[in-house]
Amino acid sequence: MKIRSHLLWLTVVGFGGFLIFAALALTTLFRVEINGPVYRQIFLSKDLITDYVAPPLNLLQAELICTLMSESRDPAEVERELRFFEAAQRDYDKTYADYMQRVPEGKLKEMMRGTAQRTAQQYFRIAQQAFLPLVRQGDGKRARAVLAGQMKPLYEQHAAAVDEIVAVAKYEAKHGENLAAQLARSYTRLMIGGGLLILVAGGVFASAIARGVSKQTEELVRSGQALREEISRQKQMIEALRQSEDRFSKSFRSSPIPMAIAKLGGGIVDLNDALLQKLDLTREEVLGRTADEVGVSVEPAAKLREEFRNNGMKLRNRETQYRNRSGQVLTMLISVELIQLEGEPHMLWMGPDITEQKSHEDLMRMLGSAVATASDAIIITDSDLNPAPTVTYANPAFTRLTGYTTEELVGRKTSATFGARMDSRSLAEIQQVLSTGNAFHGEVTNYTKDGRLLYLELDISPVRDSAGKTTHFVAVRRDISHRKIEELNRQRLLRLVFEAQTEERRRIARELHDHAGQLLTSMLLRLNVLQEAAPNPAVKRAVREISSVASNALEDLSRLARGLHPAVLEDLGLTVALRRAVEEFADTGIAATFDVIGGTERLPQHIEHEIYQIVKEALTNVQKHSRASQVRVLLKKHATSASATVIDDGVGFDPRQPPTGRHLGIVGMRERAMMLEGSLQVASTPGEGTTVVLTLPLAQTQQEHA
Repeated sequence: MKIRSHLLWLTVVGFGGFLIFAALALTTLFRVEINGPVYRQIFLSKDLITDYVAPPLNLLQAELICTLMSESRDPAEVERELRFFEAAQRDYDKTYADYMQRVPEGKLKEMMRGTAQRTAQQYFRIAQQAFLPLVRQGDGKRARAVLAGQMKPLYEQHAAAVDEIVAVAKYEAKHGENLAAQLARSYTRLMIGGGLLILVAGGVFASAIARGVSKQTEELVRSGQALREEISRQKQMIEALRQSEDRFSKSFRSSPIPMAIAKLGGGIVDLNDALLQKLDLTREEVLGRTADEVGVSVEPAAKLREEFRNNGMKLRNRETQYRNRSGQVLTMLISVELIQLEGEPHMLWMGPDITEQKSHEDLMRMLGSAVATASDAIIITDSDLNPAPTVTYANPAFTRLTGYTTEELVGRKTSATFGARMDSRSLAEIQQVLSTGNAFHGEVTNYTKDGRLLYLELDISPVRDSAGKTTHFVAVRRDISHRKIEELNRQRLLRLVFEAQTEERRRIARELHDHAGQLLTSMLLRLNVLQEAAPNPAVKRAVREISSVASNALEDLSRLARGLHPAVLEDLGLTVALRRAVEEFADTGIAATFDVIGGTERLPQHIEHEIYQIVKEALTNVQKHSRASQVRVLLKKHATSASATVIDDGVGFDPRQPPTGRHLGIVGMRERAMMLEGSLQVASTPGEGTTVVLTLPLAQTQQEHA
C-alpha cells in the first residue's frame, strides 16, 4: 500500500506526462510483488516439486502401505494399515483438488490432469476392488500378485508422470526467477530514467519504489535459494541411503555368524566369510547356484524355501544340516528373513553352528538314557558333605533296590538311604575318603525301606567342573547279597572243615604221642635190656641196629605229631611256637629271624592256630621255591587285629601268572584267611623277593568263638 501511495503522488506531481511512467511502475509492482503472478508461479512450481518429490502427496505412501499389508499376517495390523491407506487416498484427492484450483490453465495443468491423475485413479480403484478385499480375506499370496501384476505398473507410470510434472515445474520456477529478475531490472531502469526527468518532484517517490521492488526481488532470490537447498537436501538423503547400504554390506561380510543372501528361487547372491569358512568353499564356487547345486544341502533346499513361504515369508530357529567340502555334516540353527535388494525380494539366511552343542546334547541324552536303564542302582548327589550329600537324582534301579520312591529320595540326605541300622563307622569312613577328593570303593551293608539287609558293592566318584572343583557325586550300588551270602556260607563251611581238620590233627597227634610213641619208647627200653643180656657180640650188634631204627622212628613220629598239632602252641602260645618254628627253619641253611610287636597276651586259640599254620606254609614255600639267603618273620598284635609278615630276599615271582606249585599254596593260605574274615596280601617281583602279609580281625572272631 505504501508503494501505491508513492506512485499516486508521483502521478499527480508528474501530471499527464508521467502517466506512462506510473503505468509501468504499477505493472512492475503487480507482477513482481508478493502474491503477484510471477511470485505465485514460482512458488506454485516450488510447492509442486516439494509435494511430488516427498511423500505422502503422491502414490509412494499408498504403495508402501499396500506392500506392508500384503506381508502382514496380523489382522489388527492389517486393519490399522487399511485406515492409513484410506487416509493416504483422501490426502491425495485433497491435494489434487487444491492444485486444480491453484494451477492456471496451461501445459502443467494438462499434465496433472493426464497420465498422473489417470494412473492414480486406476491404482486406487484396483486397490479398492481387488487388492483390499484379498487382504481382508487374509489371502496374502493373491494380494501380492495383484500388487505386483496390476498396481505396481500403474505406480511406476504415475511416478514417471510425476517426474515429468516436477521437471516442468522446475523449469517454470527457474523461468519465473529469470523473468522476475529481468522485469525488475527493466522497470528499474525506466523508473530511474523517469526519475531523472522529474528529479525534484518524483525523485523521492521513485527511490522509495525502487527500494520496495529491490526488497521483493531479494525475497524472490531467497526463495530460489531455498528451493536449491531443498534439492541439495534430497541429494544428501540419497547419499546417506547409499552409505547405509555400504555399512550393511560391510557388517554382513564381517559378521561372525554365518549368513547368506539368496533369491526367492534359491540362487545364492552373496554369503559372508564365516559361512565360507564353515563350508570350506570359495565365493566363486557358490555364487549364482542353489545350495543343492553346490552340494552342501543334506535335505532339499526347496523344502526350506517352501517352509519359508508357508510360514509367512519368515523362518525362526530351524535346525538344519549342511555338508562341507570334506563331507562333515554341520548342524546350524537357521533363521530366514525377507529383505529388499535393488527393489527385488530376497531371503537373508543366518544362523550359528551348533554342531558341537548338538553332539554334546546327544551325548548327554545317551548318558541319561544309559543311567536310567542301568541295572545297577545309581544316584547323583550334590557335593555338600556336611553332614551328608543331598540326593538330586535316583534311577529306577535304585528305587527297586531300596524300596524308596523317587519322591522320597530326591532332596533327602544320602545317610537316610542306607537305612536306620547302617553302621555309623562305615558312613564316617565313606565321608572321610570323599572329603579328600578321592573316589570310594568298597563293600558295605545296607538296609531297604522295609528293613531288609543288603550287601552292596559301593562305588562313589566325584564329578568336577572345568576348574577341578567337586560339584556332585555319582554313587553306584551293586547288589551282591546273593554272592555275599554264598561267600559267607562257604567261609562258614570252610571254617567248620578247618576246625574239624584241626581237631582231627590234634586227636591224631595225641594218638601218635600217647600210643605209638609210648609203644616205641617201651620197645627201646626192652631193646636196651636185650642188648645188655645178649650172649654174643653179633646179637648185641643186631639189637643195637634195631634200637637205632626204633629211635629214628620215635623221632620222626614226634616231629610228625608236632607238625600236626604242636603241643608248644597250646602250652606256651603263638609267640614261642613261631620262634621255635623259625629256629628249626634256620637248620635248612637259610638265615631266619623272628620279631614280635605288641603285647605278650595270648590270642584266641583258633587265631593262633591259623597264624601258625599259614606262617609254616609260607616258610615251606620259601624253602622250596625262593632260593632265598635270608627270611624274616614279624608278628604284630593290635587291639582289633593280628598280623604276621614273612619277607624273603629270593627270586620272587609274577603274581599275575596262572596258579601252579607255589601259587596253589598261596591260594590255600588265602582261603584259610578268608575263613576268619581276614586277608592275605602277596607282593612279589621277579628278582626282588616276596612279602606275604596275613591279617586276621580279633573282635569279630572272638565273638564268633566265644
